[in-house]
Amino acid sequence: MDDYAPGSGLLIGTREEGERVARHLRHHRVQLLRSHGCNIVAETLPRVVASAIYLNINATIQWQTLLLGKEPKYLSPQEAKPGGDIALFQDSAMRRFWGHWSARVRYAMPDMK
Repeated sequence: MDDYAPGSGLLIGTREEGERVARHLRHHRVQLLRSHGCNIVAETLPRVVASAIYLNINATIQWQTLLLGKEPKYLSPQEAKPGGDIALFQDSAMRRFWGHWSARVRYAMPDMK
């Protein structure tokens, strides 16, 4: 978002600032926050988790590419859409991912119920 007021302390302190964030997230799944992390939205908790996991993986790959002094070869929106539609929107794929991630959490944290 390019319309952020730098003097506001990087917090959402007014209704207008909250509405600006909501407007952005209406059309985007992720909003990067400078020096602060990100906001992620989705229709379900598994899709939020999937977005967070893939955001981390993709950011790591991009960062490592830049560390090597190379320019990442980004996918165009048209190239990325088919894979995203399957990974993030197809119910059968999401059930598989969610089962895998849930099993990993149960294994890593046996006290969780």
